[in-house]
Amino acid sequence: MRRRRHNKTSQFDWLKSLEGQTVGEYVLDKYIGCGKIGYVYKAHLHDIPDIEHAVKLIPSLRSGWQTEIKKVGKLSKVSNVVHFHRIGAGTVGDGKHSATVQFTVWDYVHPGRSLRSVLEGQAYLPVSFVLAIVETILHVLHACQHLGIPRHGDLHPGNILIGDNDNSQLDSNLQPVEPIYVSDFGYG
Repeated sequence: MRRRRHNKTSQFDWLKSLEGQTVGEYVLDKYIGCGKIGYVYKAHLHDIPDIEHAVKLIPSLRSGWQTEIKKVGKLSKVSNVVHFHRIGAGTVGDGKHSATVQFTVWDYVHPGRSLRSVLEGQAYLPVSFVLAIVETILHVLHACQHLGIPRHGDLHPGNILIGDNDNSQLDSNLQPVEPIYVSDFGYG
């Protein structure tokens, strides 16, 4: 789902240390990052550990929280979008704190790299990779326009996710490509 720098200290920063705990029927495996409204974990269903999800814990709902889910719902048949699976509520705690949180469940893009982290770690990007990113973003934005979604709402390098190149996705020349996804459509 998302990996964003969040420099402000929050009263909910303890939500970054919940690895191994459960919310709803999901086990929080690894903290990924946080944004303006939530804390994201790689997680799995308690009864099905082989299927990974991204779970966003939202301690305090703001007006308009349904906007992102509505946008992504309209894009449910569009490839290269991180898709929404469900919403729930549960109580989490770290021994010192506890809170009832809303949580949303999304596709998990293994290994959870964002374009931001790729750009920070490399001085040079192959032209084919840059072209694949641009094509993916344009494909998703075209789908947004066609489906009546006025805008992404939060498009930046932290919300472009890069998956493992496992050779399962091919370009038009039948060459393996790294899977690229657009995530976090924001409240806008």
